[in-house]
Amino acid sequence: MQSIVTNSPFAIRLQDVLARGTRRVLLSDADVALSGESCQAAVAAFAEAVAPLVPPRGRIGVLLPPSAAQALAIAQVMASGRVPVVLDPWTPPGRLAEVCRRGRLHGLVALAGGAAGEEPQAPPAQGPPLILVDRCGGVAATRSGGADPAPLPPPGAALILNTSGSTGDPKAVVLPWEGLAGIVDFLIGRFGLGADTVAAVTLPLHHTMALNTQFLPTLLAGGRSVVTDAGLALGRTYRDLLASGATFVSLVSEMLRPCLLEKERRGLAPAFTVTEMQISGSMIHGEHLEMARELFPNARLHKGYGLTEAIRVTMIDSLHPCFGEPAAGFPLPGQEVIVRDERGRRLPAGARGRVCVRGPQVMLGYDGEGEQPFRDGFLETGDLGYLTEDGRLVLEGRVDGIFKSYGRRIAAAEIERAALRWPGVAAARCIAVPCPARGMRPVLFVEPEGRPGELRELEAVLKRELEGYKVPREIVLVEALPRSATGKIAARELERLWREGEPLAELGRGPLGCRFRRLDVSAPLSGRRALA
Repeated sequence: MQSIVTNSPFAIRLQDVLARGTRRVLLSDADVALSGESCQAAVAAFAEAVAPLVPPRGRIGVLLPPSAAQALAIAQVMASGRVPVVLDPWTPPGRLAEVCRRGRLHGLVALAGGAAGEEPQAPPAQGPPLILVDRCGGVAATRSGGADPAPLPPPGAALILNTSGSTGDPKAVVLPWEGLAGIVDFLIGRFGLGADTVAAVTLPLHHTMALNTQFLPTLLAGGRSVVTDAGLALGRTYRDLLASGATFVSLVSEMLRPCLLEKERRGLAPAFTVTEMQISGSMIHGEHLEMARELFPNARLHKGYGLTEAIRVTMIDSLHPCFGEPAAGFPLPGQEVIVRDERGRRLPAGARGRVCVRGPQVMLGYDGEGEQPFRDGFLETGDLGYLTEDGRLVLEGRVDGIFKSYGRRIAAAEIERAALRWPGVAAARCIAVPCPARGMRPVLFVEPEGRPGELRELEAVLKRELEGYKVPREIVLVEALPRSATGKIAARELERLWREGEPLAELGRGPLGCRFRRLDVSAPLSGRRALA
């Protein structure tokens, strides 16, 4: 049997895991099941193949469809002493060369051949050195590159992920090995992961929650990861995790309702095998917890706050008496969370301001960017919130979700929370648009459950929950709000649709004066996942 040929910290840990799980399946998807022995051989062969092509610590892009091979490729790159840049597998082919250039890649892992009737995404002809792998993660071929050499990432870099771009331009986040290893070890203990764990990896692996808080902890605990590919259909997510026999599930809060709808529409059973379930998202409401309990009745629920730039920041589980309250949990060991005002002054408990984080899990920086979001060693997250007296973090939206109307501050997140209190609303997103009279005004986009006539009762809810100047005078119905690959609503896409003047059908005014309109979007986001 071959052994891993590098002595990187990750390689040493992975070697031990694979040696102890030689006969067990550690990675699988709908078509492939890989044992520890086969993974060990593939990792060693990859390290040997990449050695003459990519310098140690070089960036290697991983451009593979959601699969066991994709998960293994990430581990292969890390074990080889290189830094994986996990790319969005739905990157449009026309943008791939630019993605490689902007990512300053020293190498690229791509698929050698597609399934029957499919073709793998073609790598750029003049791009970085290429490593082609098969569906089992084995090296099928290599190609020397023609790209200009790029500077190496900083020492201690473990991997690079791109931010989602749902609220701004994507940025390449360099995560440190020390902080990543600490989070992985903490979560292995927190979730009780081990050889009996079966993780249903339903979120895409270029997303920090799937990669850093589910797949890597499961892998290094010796458990099995089942990588699913719901493709463009979020509605398959629940069926996929049921079929996996998962004991450990991770979802963003926006995915819970599609899962529950799929369960009810098809008459499916609850996921009784799941014993550990973590939820993350911009804000988690009581309704999200109720849906999670209905879907996973035997699970200990964990909710928390994390971001690409800091992996996982706070957590709290359903055994805690305060779990049902709005707070996103307590800071994890070694992590410091403070709240500051606009001038950078630290605020006391209960005072609302900008959330800042410091600790070993925080990114080394944005790769290739000059300006970095740090002040006095703290990462400025761009999120708003406050700390309770006992140290829990309560989130209240994004800094860029605050705007002024008639000179008064409005938080888009507050309007969204009010809309979600009406059961006829499946999802909501508020954006600010220019207004000659008010400066900016809120427009509320909603994904309805029920008929538009019934939805007009939403007016009364908004009037009751919000101060008058915060109530949107315009409510736009969208059959399926545009979403990212993780199921999060894409605010920037809504802003683009509004800015480019997509046709809106008039539905009249509600009894309290709100104007109702409908936006027909045939494809919520090209290359992204829809609900159906």
